[in-house]
Amino acid sequence: MQRQWLKNEPTKALSFRDYFRLGIKEPYRFFFPLGIFWGIIGTLLWPLSTFGWMPSVPALSHPRIMIEGFVGSFVIGFLCTSLPRLLEVPPLSFILLFLIGLFLFVSNSFHFFGFFAAGDLSFGFSLLLFLFAFVSRFPFRKDNPPPSFSFPFFGVAGATLGTFLQAIEESGRSIGLFLHHFSLLLLFQGLPLFPILGVSAYFLPRVFDKESPEIFPTSLQFSKQWIKRAFLATTAAFFLLLSFIFEAAGLFFAGGILRACTIIGYLLIAFPTKINLLKRGTVPRGFRLALLFSVLGFILSSFFLLKRADWLHLFFLGGGGLMIIMVGSRVVFGFSGRTSFLSSYFYPLDIVTLGVLLSLLLRLTADFFATLRPIVISFAATLWIVVLIYWGLTALPLVFFPDTED
Repeated sequence: MQRQWLKNEPTKALSFRDYFRLGIKEPYRFFFPLGIFWGIIGTLLWPLSTFGWMPSVPALSHPRIMIEGFVGSFVIGFLCTSLPRLLEVPPLSFILLFLIGLFLFVSNSFHFFGFFAAGDLSFGFSLLLFLFAFVSRFPFRKDNPPPSFSFPFFGVAGATLGTFLQAIEESGRSIGLFLHHFSLLLLFQGLPLFPILGVSAYFLPRVFDKESPEIFPTSLQFSKQWIKRAFLATTAAFFLLLSFIFEAAGLFFAGGILRACTIIGYLLIAFPTKINLLKRGTVPRGFRLALLFSVLGFILSSFFLLKRADWLHLFFLGGGGLMIIMVGSRVVFGFSGRTSFLSSYFYPLDIVTLGVLLSLLLRLTADFFATLRPIVISFAATLWIVVLIYWGLTALPLVFFPDTED
């Protein structure tokens, strides 16, 4: 079937020079492809280890590349595109974007070859540059951000702290058992989870045909309603951090249940009333599954501690991974003037969703195959790689297409 969304309607593909210029204003055009690249490389470590070639220990390098490379690229690309528009401030300069991207690329290259201290340090500098870019621009804004966007700030700031703490530990210095676990939680769970909640509160109501309560009239004044919603988001972020503290202190059950309850409670309060959560369509279904898997992952990992790492893949793969694909698709199709293709059912994204579910199923059942566990995990990893490649071939060409208004 011909890929209708890649036709030169409503817009034509840009020349490389125009693509480069537009990419500076809309950095997702650079960072989303980078995220898919690292998502493939980070997962490829498992099949490579099955054949005996291990540039690094997959159990250590895989989670770092998937979080710092895959998730990090999409979080940075999305926020560097959306925040200048929401704050009505100038976009990041080419030099700043180049440095952020360079540190991000170098950090994951270090992780691939097992130099974890250097990798974490490089990624920490990438996040620091990102924070500097927007903290320095905030006083010059012409509008306030959505209240829920305090979540991404806490997520990136916490991941920065966690990354530097991990770099200290990987360099041979002891940071203690509590800080070891706390820093890993800030990085591995905080970086994907906080932006997911911030984007969900702002973005999902529109997916389900409701006006987002996070959108306010342009103003530099903080209205009572804005303050109320910002307080709600900040309180939820505080409880999530508290759940990390509980878990780092060894209270795994309390930490996981508090995390799940905070997610459910926040979204129930933050979402508008009478929202049609059962709306049909590929994208709404994908968002429902992503939120469901996220909550289930934290609950089941709290009850079954011996299988904790396995159940957490419900969050990492089914929650974070699927959410990134859905939000990324909306961004790529929206910024190329092709949102209409996602208005109902879209078969390429249905195939991607099915592939994610099958990969998740293989990963969760790997332990039932005993001696074949590494092979089953490799099959799950290979399927995830195929999913990313297929999604990349479907969506990535659209980074060369401008929006209709451009």
